[in-house]
Amino acid sequence: MKILLSSSHFHFNPKVDENKYYHSTGLTVKVFYQALKTFGEVDIINDKDTPSGLDYDLLVSWPRNYDFLKRNNKFGKKIVFLNAPEPQYLRSVLVPEAYRLGCKVSDCFYFKGINDADRYFVLGGQFNRDRYVEAGVPNEKIFDAWYNTDKVPFKKRDKNKKTVFLHMATTLGLRKGFWWVVNDFLKANVDAELWLVGKVQKEKFWIDTATNAVKDPRIKMIGWVDFESQRQNELYQTADFMVFPTFGEGQAGTVIEAMNSGCLPITNPESGVTGFNPLGSYNRGDESIYQKAVDMSNSEFHYMQGRLQEFFMKRYNNDRFINYVIEKIEHCNGTIITF
Repeated sequence: MKILLSSSHFHFNPKVDENKYYHSTGLTVKVFYQALKTFGEVDIINDKDTPSGLDYDLLVSWPRNYDFLKRNNKFGKKIVFLNAPEPQYLRSVLVPEAYRLGCKVSDCFYFKGINDADRYFVLGGQFNRDRYVEAGVPNEKIFDAWYNTDKVPFKKRDKNKKTVFLHMATTLGLRKGFWWVVNDFLKANVDAELWLVGKVQKEKFWIDTATNAVKDPRIKMIGWVDFESQRQNELYQTADFMVFPTFGEGQAGTVIEAMNSGCLPITNPESGVTGFNPLGSYNRGDESIYQKAVDMSNSEFHYMQGRLQEFFMKRYNNDRFINYVIEKIEHCNGTIITF
């Protein structure tokens, strides 16, 4: 069987190294690549590529170039891996938020023509599934998917005497809820620290937001930390809580990494990380969740870390993810994919 996988060469390219990947995106590409290899020969292209005249039994594609690929090539069956928030929904929430703040609309994904695939894998559980169904993707064709990342080992530890909140993202800006993290923390006025990790969005509004934030001595701007660095591990394994009131994700990679290290999540359904919120969902504008976190005792923190480990073993398990993908793609007669 001939299979074409369209994803991101930057994050994972088996022609260079089958073991190396970058960020959560690279991990999901690697998982799909490993699963698809059980069915036959897999060619992998970049999701910015626009080839024509290809003929494959199966296409597994990220949304970006799926529409072009299906119109200019021949495929027996087609699967789309929905690894990003639904674009119409995302724009509907980011445009008014940018208007409210007085900043530019940014970090909006855009893709179209995905509603005719044979099957879909979607990250993020019910929230993202519902948004795609609202946009026309048939509910009965969707399979939910969850991945884990093993980059940061779990560390059982005591809660810091002065609670440490971590907000880590590739870009500190509009979509990730950076403004809400800073302003809710300031309103909460708790005896705690907030660590901000990532690149501040290159716009005056966000640069000013970051500059003003660190005038409060409780807020630390750490800046960019490399994905492969020991420093990133140290931050995950030292902080108590990961705060992430995002407007939309596939499945927030930094939240998964933080949880995998033993850091408790304070996030929302839009993060795509659901099923374990020991303090409840983070509703943007409700600063009381910071006080609840500060009030959590050390013994309760230890108990929740144990619950977190159990939860990860059940849901965020990459061996299970690979087997799940294989299970959903049935191999018949060595040449045909059926569903």
